[in-house]
Amino acid sequence: MPVLAGGMIYTCKQTDNTGNIEFTMMFQGFKDNFSQLFILGAIYLGLILLSFIPALITLVISLGSFEALSDLANSDYSTLSDANLFIGMMLSLLIFMLLLFPVLMAYIFAPALVIEQGMNAWPAMKTSFLPA
Repeated sequence: MPVLAGGMIYTCKQTDNTGNIEFTMMFQGFKDNFSQLFILGAIYLGLILLSFIPALITLVISLGSFEALSDLANSDYSTLSDANLFIGMMLSLLIFMLLLFPVLMAYIFAPALVIEQGMNAWPAMKTSFLPA
């Protein structure tokens, strides 16, 4: 995803500078800084998965066991009370969103920083996260 985002950013920058647009510009992320954009995508995916783990643990704890989670996956709601199900899902969703927002803040400008400034993936994410 960051590789294609980098191509879109490159295309916008070149269109703004020269007024020309070509279809091949959209894939410039595969040519320029591909390794850093790929690393950026791997870091982004890893941080999303890390933010999902506490939410899953919270859901399992609130439902009582892994058997309750498997019953939920199999659409067998007989062992679960509605209140436990609702509270568990809302609490895990809240935890996931609270942990996901900083990840999104760190990612949002990182592809642009890698393409335009030539930064490495991790410093680009730190710069994107910090206020200007």
